[in-house]
Amino acid sequence: MASFDDALIENLRQLDEACDLSACLRILKERQLSADELFRLALLLYRERCGPLPLEIARQLTQAGIEHWVLLALAAHLALRFGDEDLANESLTKLVPLLADGAAARQAARELLAAPLIHDVLVAFYTPDQQRLRDLARLWSLIEPEIMQPLAPLPAGYRGDPERPLRPSAAGLLRLDAPSPDAQRQRRRVVLAIRRYWIADVPTSRVHEIPLCLAAAMEAYGWEVIRYHLRSFTDPSVIADDYRAIDALCRESGAELLVLDDFLPEHAGTGAPGEIMRRLKVRSPQLRLVGLYLDCWQRGAWDGMEAAGAMLDACWASMDTPVWHRAAFRDKVLLTPMPNGGSYSSAVPLRAQLYFHGGVQQANWYRAFWLTAMADAGFALEMAISTHQSDGLEPLESYRRYLRRLGEAGATLNFARRRDGQLTVTGRTFEVLAAGGLLVQERCDEIDLYLIPGSHYLRFESLADLADIAELLREAPDRADEVRRAGAEFFRERYADDKIIGYLDQLVFHRHSAANG
Repeated sequence: MASFDDALIENLRQLDEACDLSACLRILKERQLSADELFRLALLLYRERCGPLPLEIARQLTQAGIEHWVLLALAAHLALRFGDEDLANESLTKLVPLLADGAAARQAARELLAAPLIHDVLVAFYTPDQQRLRDLARLWSLIEPEIMQPLAPLPAGYRGDPERPLRPSAAGLLRLDAPSPDAQRQRRRVVLAIRRYWIADVPTSRVHEIPLCLAAAMEAYGWEVIRYHLRSFTDPSVIADDYRAIDALCRESGAELLVLDDFLPEHAGTGAPGEIMRRLKVRSPQLRLVGLYLDCWQRGAWDGMEAAGAMLDACWASMDTPVWHRAAFRDKVLLTPMPNGGSYSSAVPLRAQLYFHGGVQQANWYRAFWLTAMADAGFALEMAISTHQSDGLEPLESYRRYLRRLGEAGATLNFARRRDGQLTVTGRTFEVLAAGGLLVQERCDEIDLYLIPGSHYLRFESLADLADIAELLREAPDRADEVRRAGAEFFRERYADDKIIGYLDQLVFHRHSAANG
């Protein structure tokens, strides 16, 4: 049996990139590859995002009567990419029964198609190419029908029900313990070791607002803050240098609290973070160590976070992900919104207008499908697509302007689904209420640990739900404004910066002292 090797793959890749398809096919004919080898070759080239050659191989194999779901999924996607509508429709039609009752096959299809398909979705969104987005949504609907079904077109003449968004659900709010009103607030010395940039290793990305807002909130609470900028989450030598510097800073300053961004005892192949922090806790027994996890939805970090749990006095996050329910985190987790560095509540009357302000990127690519479905359904939607690049303003001023825009924009739409299909809280979930705006939020059950839908915000799961909300804004904007005002007031009372730092104070210092007294 003939086989293919690295030299063959490289030769085909170069010819494919040069769009010399006839030369590629001539080489394959000369090698007399079997159907199985051609199948594997098409799959390999597809994963490497080559040109039209894997599509041509898939076409020939399907014409020869081979109808494996992998081949059909590959053919459908590439036919959409290269504009072969007939082959795309034929492949999609044949895929339907093969994936309809096979959860394992759908999961395997997701793993195969996700990376290249997400790339094509984002290209189509920014081109823009609405028809390509519709076609890609059709393909993805076969793989994740439960996720995509709520985006199905509305029935002709559908009219929203303005009462449905206002029906509150049962409350299941988190318990948050604050220091006793009689407790004297102590001045603490705090080291904040947090990334400076949104993408820690990319200085051209914008300066992250979180360390600035945390420092402002802690200083307003009466604590003394020393900031250290983590420079990398990927370079082992830089990570080790950062942790050595943090160790020295904590010991020299006599810090009582260290807040560590994304702390993992072993990080990027180095065990330096864990080793250095273990020594620091022995040398500085007064020091409380808190892990701050801004992206705790990422499953690949969960085991490392669990290892960190044994060393930490507390873990601080906004997302109630499954990892927090492991034994290592018992009585150690503080779930709150992140501080906003001040008070921004808007006094501007509600604009009865749906508004989206956010990014459409790899981590949240489902937004492209939602926004396309809304456009096709005729929703009136104002949009401001953001990036994580600097706007040239002083970072905290830039953030404050963004919050003011949220407060004045109208009914701000926020999506919850991550790249891998999880539904999670996002920063904007809380920022809209902090700014005094009306939050229109995709359903995510963990949000209801913080807020009550129908009372503090308007929740949606489908286009039909959004149609109900749009009708509410048109027909009864005063009632929508009541939700906005109630949400903003509840947020101020429960999640103002001073309150959040108080919850941290109680968990790390007061409760710890009581438990050991």
